[in-house]
Amino acid sequence: MNLVIGYGNTLRRDDGVGPAAARALEHRGAPPDTEIIALFQLTPELAEPISRADTVIFVDASVHDGGAPGDVRETRLSVPDDPHLDPGAFTHNVTPLLLVVAAHGLYGRAPDAAWLITVSAGSFDLGEGLSAPVQAALSRVVSRIEALLGSDSRTGS
Repeated sequence: MNLVIGYGNTLRRDDGVGPAAARALEHRGAPPDTEIIALFQLTPELAEPISRADTVIFVDASVHDGGAPGDVRETRLSVPDDPHLDPGAFTHNVTPLLLVVAAHGLYGRAPDAAWLITVSAGSFDLGEGLSAPVQAALSRVVSRIEALLGSDSRTGS
């Protein structure tokens, strides 16, 4: 099973790129055996479905990464050789890597592949809708998700 998690606040302009990417992937047709989740923020409860996934892809907006609005980056996430799950880790900021480590620590299994795709934001102002550069990046994000899941027929993956 594959899992795509798009997260962010859709009422803060470009922060909503994660849910927008999840909806765009659903609209285009998710690859077989892929669950898509769009949500406001990451929560500890996601560790359980992550533990069942072979591949998990997180999609979020980024800030202060030096990229121009609409730049797309991907980072491979991996469980450290000696993972340590701090019981207080879930009290402040749940991150994609923390959830992958939690899946391993709590359920004895982490995905074979875990990725974080970020899109550099241009605006976190109050309001709905993505800025033009971030909106333009959506098709690249969805294509990259499809490629990482091995289902993008245009690239022969």
